[in-house]
Amino acid sequence: MANARAGSGAQPHTPARRKHLLDHLIGLCDTSVPLSVDIAVEDAGSRVGREVW
Repeated sequence: MANARAGSGAQPHTPARRKHLLDHLIGLCDTSVPLSVDIAVEDAGSRVGREVW
C-alpha cells in the first residue's frame, strides 16, 4: 500500500529568514585586516564606468 502522504503537496518547514541591516553587517567587519591581494589589485585598476567613490 502506498504512503498516503506522498504527493500531498505539503511543503517542508523552513525557518523564517532574518533581515539584516547594512549597518549591522558592516559593524561585523574587522577593518584592521589588510586587503587581500586580489581586492587590492582590483581597487588599483582604473575606473571604467560611472563609479562614484
